[in-house]
Amino acid sequence: MSPSPAIDNTVLRQWVEQKLPAETVRTMLEESGMDEETISQYLHQFKKLRGEKRQFTGFIILGIGSFLGLLSTIISLINPIPELFNVVLYGFTSVALAVIFLGLYFIFE
Repeated sequence: MSPSPAIDNTVLRQWVEQKLPAETVRTMLEESGMDEETISQYLHQFKKLRGEKRQFTGFIILGIGSFLGLLSTIISLINPIPELFNVVLYGFTSVALAVIFLGLYFIFE
């Protein structure tokens, strides 16, 4: 078994930033004359880097949604303006849940 060549992460990061699909990356690697094992290693690392970016975005969105939920809870408990109680309780909480589920979508996609 021959040693596997080192994977160039800078090239992979450029492809992730260019938002290239995996099929295009495979075609580019085949055109450069790499063997099938090396191509599969590159594609695995490419998909992993692409997933890490989505997960990071998902955790940021999840944090924003959690903060909105906490803010909604605190404002509902303090109740500074009684006329807006229902808007804060149901409106802000619904928005917070929608943002949280969007973050979860990005994490588990």
